[in-house]
Amino acid sequence: MNNKVFIPIWKAEEYSYPLAFDFRPGMHAYLHDDGSMRPVMIVVPGGAYKMVSPAESWSVGHKFYDAGYNVFIFTYTTNYFLSKPLYDLPRTELARAVRLIKRDADAYNADPDRIAVCGFSAGGHLAASLLVHHADTPDPDEELNGISARPGAAVLSYPVISSGRYAHTESLQALLGRNIYECTDLNSLKLLHYNSLEEWVTKDVSPVYIWHTISDDVVPVENTLMFEQALRDNGVLHAMHLYSHGPHGLSSSDEEWSSRVSDDMWCLDQMGELIKAGASGNMSLTDQEKKVIKDDYDDYINRGPMARDAVKEVSGWCREAIDFLDEVWSVR
Repeated sequence: MNNKVFIPIWKAEEYSYPLAFDFRPGMHAYLHDDGSMRPVMIVVPGGAYKMVSPAESWSVGHKFYDAGYNVFIFTYTTNYFLSKPLYDLPRTELARAVRLIKRDADAYNADPDRIAVCGFSAGGHLAASLLVHHADTPDPDEELNGISARPGAAVLSYPVISSGRYAHTESLQALLGRNIYECTDLNSLKLLHYNSLEEWVTKDVSPVYIWHTISDDVVPVENTLMFEQALRDNGVLHAMHLYSHGPHGLSSSDEEWSSRVSDDMWCLDQMGELIKAGASGNMSLTDQEKKVIKDDYDDYINRGPMARDAVKEVSGWCREAIDFLDEVWSVR
């Protein structure tokens, strides 16, 4: 296995998010080295569009790798302090990731017709937004813009979907602005509607495997139920699995995840840059803001007090998703 390949999303002159500092989004590729063309899984961790969570990285990614996939763990631009809206930037980055893999498929031994995205929580919103909005996500590079950003399938894990009654408002605030729910102007209402993804499903959406726990008290299960209803109404091939209990953010929900041995810590690179910028004075942060982000960062780096309790009932979802994808790919 080659686990040292980093694929940047942007050239230096193309990227200008003001709170990135020296961070650059990209993909870490885990590639089989036998030369055979393989299906691809792009893993999109969650984090409320405020961060990219290491908890949803390699503990899931290697299960697809072990099933024969070439795996790309995707890190994208986030907005920790809700201070600079992201708008379409994360989706443009994920679209570019798909396009880059398709363009360079031979170099990555990737089958361009078997590229799936696997998103968690806000990463599920990002993956689902590409499913429904790929056709209106242009790339600034004309060469890449000629390549479809449509993934062949998606796996959505406890996804943020709606911007309405059941929204995870913090995710939408990071994406669209801290005050987005206080705004009544037409443009703000359009932005919220555009990012309520159940409203944009058509019959052309790629096959979807979606799962959630009924007791999720962070992102309500209604997000999954509304998206599934839209998939069903439009005749989109899909499977939905609801588990009886378990908190939000279960990732692979197994011992490997709960022991935190497979967290890809480079997912935190942008957080690290924010901490350095605050310490150097390049970014104005209050003492409280410095403490909050440092505590979050240190918890992951030091594997500190954040408890992770696996739920056995949920731990089989990845195998079920792989079986679903095997059927999808078999008819391609």
